[in-house]
This record gives sequence, structure tokens and C-alpha cells, in this order.
Amino acid sequence: MSDTSVIITTQNRKTFLLRAINSVKLQTIQPEELIVIDDHSTTKLNAEELESISEALKPVAFTYIFNEKVMGGNYSRNLGVELSKCNIIMFLDDDDYWNNTKVENQLSYFSEEIGLVYTGKKFVSSSKLNTVLRLSKQSTIENSIWSGNFIGSTSGVAIKRNIFELAGKFDEKLNSLQDYDLWIRVSSITKTVWDRDFNLFYTIHEQKGAQISSNVLKHKESINYIKTKYQKQIDELGYIQKRMLLSRLEYLIARAYRKNRKVIFLKYYIKALILYPSLRTLVLPFYYK
Repeated sequence: MSDTSVIITTQNRKTFLLRAINSVKLQTIQPEELIVIDDHSTTKLNAEELESISEALKPVAFTYIFNEKVMGGNYSRNLGVELSKCNIIMFLDDDDYWNNTKVENQLSYFSEEIGLVYTGKKFVSSSKLNTVLRLSKQSTIENSIWSGNFIGSTSGVAIKRNIFELAGKFDEKLNSLQDYDLWIRVSSITKTVWDRDFNLFYTIHEQKGAQISSNVLKHKESINYIKTKYQKQIDELGYIQKRMLLSRLEYLIARAYRKNRKVIFLKYYIKALILYPSLRTLVLPFYYK
């Protein structure tokens, strides 16, 4: 076992949740504890289900917390950290899944100067969970957080507790991009590294609106909030890097509209191309058809 707490946030995805828990159970080096924060699911796990999970996870300590009203993912993750007791924190969304070496691989990278370790993603469809569609783009080259969210999903991150707290935890005012917002702050106080692997199975939901990134209004609000929150840092960026960042943010709005089959995506698509042309932006019209 390791000095590691795993925090899973969940809401109305029992089947996916059990899959995520199983991926924690199968780790080659197991965490000390697993905390599930249920953000007011329609039906909470019953006593029999909780007992079964607890028995299956032993010797990993298991805690299940049910929010009495919907509080959101940011609140739930912060609560999970507050309740945890270990020095390394790992997050896992209920619809994602880990390779069984994820914990072991990431723990081997921590040092005095490294406070966050992230892994690559294997993208799968919610209807074909065992078929890898593609891998995330990763690089061993030093990245700038202002060039994009190279760290990626919270489900792929291991972070030191003191770094998480020093960075200010998840911003509970954000409805999306909460991971990117936190990584901006974390990257300013510690070194972050890729574990040279793809230990996260990241689920893409086929049902419209199943992921927060497809909720265009919330996505736009979050992007505007981040622009305002980090205006000083953005203004201090070099000309190219600033245009790259702003292009990326326009691309995220265009992609959200594209997922929802809205023609207005072209407005933000064109803005993104003008600010900083990239292959990722260029091919956007050919996705989500």
C-alpha cells in the first residue's frame, strides 16, 4: 500500500462508478484509501452495496459520502481532499478507468521539485469501453500551461496534498475547465511531469450533453471567467503565446458548439484560425458529424 488517497466523484452513474472502483482495486500498488463523494445521485448506494465494495477493496479503506443536495464536482473533490489523510492525492471521475499500473508509475516520479504527475489518455466510447479510439497527444518536451491544458483531465493526475492546498484547491465558481484553472495555479509553484505512459481510459459519451464540455453556455462562462481571473498573466505573455492561448480558448467554444451540431461554431472556429492556425483547429469541421 502507499501513502495515497483516491477520490472519486459520482452522480447517477452506478455502473460506471463500479467500473472505476474496480480499476482502483486492481492497482499493482494500492492506495491507502478510496473516498467516493456522491453528489446527490437519484439513488444512493445501499448498505449491502457499500458492504460489498468495502469487502472487495480490503485492505484499502473505503469511505462513501452522500451530498444532501447537488454541490458540483469542484466542491465534491475539495471535500474529498479535506476528508482524506494521505500526502498524495489522485482523482478519478466515475466514468473513467485506470490501467492497473497507474498508481505505481506515477508514485515513482515524485521528488522534492516535482509536485504533480500526469498520465496520457486512451479515449474510449461509452458504447465501446474496450475499444481505444485514439491516444492523447503527449510530449517529453517542456510545455507551457498557457499553450493549452497539456496536463489534462483530473482523472489522470497525482498531486502532493501540500501543493494542492497551496494552489488554492478547485475553484468552486467554475462549471467547466476546473482542471485547467487549477493546473495554471499549480504550474506556477511546482514542476509537473508526464509519467511517459497512457494509464487513463477517458470515456467520451455519445449521448448529447452527457459531458460538461458539451454544455456551451457553461463552457463560455468558464472561459470568460478564466480570461478575467488571469488577465494580468495573459497580458504579460509574449505575442505568439498570447495568440496561441486565445486561439485555444476560442477553439474550445467552437468545439462545444460543433458537438451540439450548431452552425454558430463557425464564428469561433474562424476566430481561432485567425488568432493562431493549427491542424487541430483546421480539422474541427470534420468531427462530430
